[in-house]
Amino acid sequence: MISLKKHIEEAPDLLKSVTSAYQSALAGICRAAGRTAPQLAPSLQKNLDALGGRLSLKTVAEIDRNVVSELEDWGERSSNYFRQKASEVKEILLFVTHTARTAGEKDERYVSQLSAFSGRLNDIASLEDVTRIRQSLQQSATELKDCAGRMAEDGKVMVSRLQSEVATYQMRLQEAEKEASRDALTGLDNRRGIERRMDDCMAQNRPFSVIIFDLNHFKRINDTHGHLAGDEILKQFAAELRSRFRPADATGRWGGDEFLVVFDGSAGQAMAALRKASEWLFGDYRLNSVKLHITAATGIAQWDGKEDVAQTIRRADADMYKQKHARLTA
Repeated sequence: MISLKKHIEEAPDLLKSVTSAYQSALAGICRAAGRTAPQLAPSLQKNLDALGGRLSLKTVAEIDRNVVSELEDWGERSSNYFRQKASEVKEILLFVTHTARTAGEKDERYVSQLSAFSGRLNDIASLEDVTRIRQSLQQSATELKDCAGRMAEDGKVMVSRLQSEVATYQMRLQEAEKEASRDALTGLDNRRGIERRMDDCMAQNRPFSVIIFDLNHFKRINDTHGHLAGDEILKQFAAELRSRFRPADATGRWGGDEFLVVFDGSAGQAMAALRKASEWLFGDYRLNSVKLHITAATGIAQWDGKEDVAQTIRRADADMYKQKHARLTA
């Protein structure tokens, strides 16, 4: 040190060269630090700039100690920084792995692969070599991506198959509902189908009227010609009933020899439609070589916007019996 001091005192140009080289070395260290850990470089640059200042013979030794201390501190902070970042990445990947593993628990093809992947990620935390950490993370991320991609493709196939099965079951359900709402003998709506049509109109607050038919003396047909003949008359009457009303009007067999039409319109409109239809509905029906004259008592009620299905049907039924009684007493 005494020899260095003597040379410096004797050679001012040497001091200038040494200080310049020293400052260049510090600048190079800062640039290298910026490439290695950009987040930590600004603080190192600031601290080294403060230490550099104007170098002199008296301050060079003290500055040198401070620079060494600052570099050692920066090295420790860098090491901690990389360990922290590696730990954060590991936690993220472990979370993703756990999520993927949970999603794939029902598929044995992925359980063992994801379990091995989780174990390898656990080992990353103990690595000190940044290069090895980076390589391990890259390998693990690639494997996880491939595994997740295969699971996604399998999931698409399963979802597509499930959607197809759901569509098939929906179609079967609709067919089953139609069958459950259809009268087996006549093909018209049954009581359930008629009630559902009325419920729909009420839910939409759409005005409608009910026309009810009760075939006259039908028991006599069964007693005279048999039940098969009676069934044939019911089927013929149902076919005429369907053809004499609009597609928007629901026609159905209410039960036994009673039929019902849910007419899309007011009671006055329903009455006009009934008069026109009666010209074809009532009259002679052919049963083999026998002609049978068929008529029916009828009643009409318009939904008042408040009552339920049973109440509206009851009013139509009451109107039918009122007209029947009026004819009997006339």
